[in-house]
Amino acid sequence: MLKRLFPITLLMLVATLGFSQNPQPIKIASPSNSPNQPESVLACVPGFGNEAGTISLGAFVGSSNDVDFDTMYLCFNDQILIDHDAGTESFAGDPDMTSPAGIGYAFYDCPPTVNGDLITIQSDPCVTDTPLPVGGAMALPYIATSPDNSGDVLFENLGFLQTLFGGGSPVLKWFAPITYDQLNGATAVFEGNPAGPCVDVNTDVAFAVVYLNEITATNIQSTFGGSNCQGSFDIAGGLPEFDAAESYNISITLNSDPSITGTVISGTATNGENVKFKITTPGLYDVVVTDGKACPANFQIDMTGCTALEMIIPDLTATPGSQICLPVTVSNFNN
Repeated sequence: MLKRLFPITLLMLVATLGFSQNPQPIKIASPSNSPNQPESVLACVPGFGNEAGTISLGAFVGSSNDVDFDTMYLCFNDQILIDHDAGTESFAGDPDMTSPAGIGYAFYDCPPTVNGDLITIQSDPCVTDTPLPVGGAMALPYIATSPDNSGDVLFENLGFLQTLFGGGSPVLKWFAPITYDQLNGATAVFEGNPAGPCVDVNTDVAFAVVYLNEITATNIQSTFGGSNCQGSFDIAGGLPEFDAAESYNISITLNSDPSITGTVISGTATNGENVKFKITTPGLYDVVVTDGKACPANFQIDMTGCTALEMIIPDLTATPGSQICLPVTVSNFNN
């Protein structure tokens, strides 16, 4: 899709973003709303079934260093286009050919394994079923669609899926391309009686996405332990929130001279930790926090109140090999 994404107009891009990976429960079409569909379609005619086709990775915009189909990780605000391979699909089994069919992406909690008609697909134990859809005509699975039925869908991490499916915690979801019979707004609709006799979900190309929360720093303090040359902050989010075995990389540099650095003195930083650090030179410090997937957080800490340690050593002359005593004066020293 990369070759097709950039030439389109901004208006069309905005329309695509509006549909981006929005999980919608499916809708079962009423015969009165689809008068051309047959009243009874008991089975899919052999050789005339639907095919969901295959997919490729399109353009990526963001920070993550891990965006392949073997479990991709999306940092907060990352975007990647899942590009459906045009021509690999078939809608030969659409019960009502007058309403355009399309390709979407079904949501799962684990690798999907079940294909068949809609009722059979719904029996897959991995189908995401929490929260349950509300409304008599709404049903599972959740499906993300595109406005043109093409299956080209922008997957992005805006935090919505964490809220909907994880109660605010990072989530891992599996997706597989699936056929539907028509589109109502952003909702996939299934026709027939019973509905969806010729649905196809391509479980062979299912892929997993981890949605990471934004890395955030809170409780930022420019003094710690009675010293105005030590500070602290709380850190959370990113990969360590999803995987407790992971930790953050932290860089602290003086804004006016990046060669001057601060030192983390609290050890390895994991999710929810209070990070303590020290500096030797007063000033404004830039803090960069990253995780194992390159998700970043950038902020500043004002350490201008730090009183720099000063050591005064007098100039003396001595011959080689001799031993001398030097008086050393230290000011602004806090034990």
